[in-house]
Amino acid sequence: RHIHVTEWLPLIESEQDAHFRSAREIAGRAAALMIVALYSELLLSEQETTQKAREFIQPIVECYGAGAFFSPKERAYLEDDNSTEQDRVQFVWQYEPLLVMLWALGYEEELSFPDRICDVAALVRTMREHESIPALLEQARPRGGDELLCAADLTYRLDWACVDARIHGLPAPGGMDGGVVMERHKALNWL
Repeated sequence: RHIHVTEWLPLIESEQDAHFRSAREIAGRAAALMIVALYSELLLSEQETTQKAREFIQPIVECYGAGAFFSPKERAYLEDDNSTEQDRVQFVWQYEPLLVMLWALGYEEELSFPDRICDVAALVRTMREHESIPALLEQARPRGGDELLCAADLTYRLDWACVDARIHGLPAPGGMDGGVVMERHKALNWL
């Protein structure tokens, strides 16, 4: 794809040195990400109040037991009656890390080239077909550390290329979507 990546970027840690999340942690994180993104989508539609959006997501939170998997920032956002549009847009992007979590659990065949946003409907459909953490884990085929590290390393380098282009006032190289790359980078680092 003719994307320049500098040679001086360090390698990420080895499989022996890395700490990997458990399948349960990944499934819980997937549920939390879906819920936060769905909540944001409801608020951005401007047809829902925060109260109605909370009422909509509450049964989903309970099905997954997702309360334990929200980050402090996500929890504060979900409890904020006065979130800004910028907050809502930021959190609706959590569908992208959801894709990474489902890939890590083996529900997605591959992480496609990051040149477009994920298929949100397909991700939510996968989650809804497995409406609890145990159900999600039952059919999971978690990827090994080597696959996670290879994806993390590639995404690290793609993110560097996007940041370098942005610094120089250029579009992301290779037709990449810089937001998609950034969200995948954060998710893979978490894994």
